[in-house]
Amino acid sequence: MLADHWRRQIEWAKTAHRFDQPRDDYQEYISHLAPWSWSATFTFRRRPGRAWALAAMQRYLQELETTAGCDIAWAFVEDYGGPDERYHFHLLIGGVDHLSTRSWELKAGRRFGNSEIKPYNRHDARYIAKKVVEENRDLHLGGALLSR
Repeated sequence: MLADHWRRQIEWAKTAHRFDQPRDDYQEYISHLAPWSWSATFTFRRRPGRAWALAAMQRYLQELETTAGCDIAWAFVEDYGGPDERYHFHLLIGGVDHLSTRSWELKAGRRFGNSEIKPYNRHDARYIAKKVVEENRDLHLGGALLSR
């Protein structure tokens, strides 16, 4: 089962006064949490309930970790956007450099809807930091790689 590090993240937020931190500081925090491999956006084709969507993401990440054969890390934010306000995730995944982005993008597409996975870039951590700091989105952290 993937480890969920929400308590660790909440404690960090309390001590760092999360909402007073500039986006750049939060970007640094996110970018140094793990050796990120991928950045992804998964947009749901339907309007799922939040609990169902989070459970679907948990199953996807568990399957990814099992296939990877090693510990992985993940960080994601939930978002709504576009002309029809579609529910979607912006996420970073670490520890999966040896896997094909294309095959996992196809799996995500079948499971969620419109999906894009690309190699990680520091700007991806900045975008997630923007969502957390400026738009007050929750940052979901997990994976055994973060436990090290």
